Amino acid sequence: MDASFDAEVSTLRTVAATASGSRALAHERIVCEFRKQLQGEGPGPTEADLQCFARLVLVETALLEELGDAERLQSGLSDGVRARHAHGDGRSLPR
Repeated sequence: MDASFDAEVSTLRTVAATASGSRALAHERIVCEFRKQLQGEGPGPTEADLQCFARLVLVETALLEELGDAERLQSGLSDGVRARHAHGDGRSLPR
């Protein structure tokens, strides 16, 4: 298994989690602003709030898709390593 690829996947997990947290905070802010608006205490979320949230959703989605791809590749690499060791001669079985 490639240690640098494992580190990259780990970093991608951290970045994706940060993006998810940022999106959740933006969502919470919008909900609070709408709640204030319904209670007559404010104008509601700004256009900038909504656009920022939309951008965060796009970034989060892209990162989660990339993370899924990387984890599938990582799993495939692990399967290949296991197959080589199970075979005993360093060769993997054809898929």
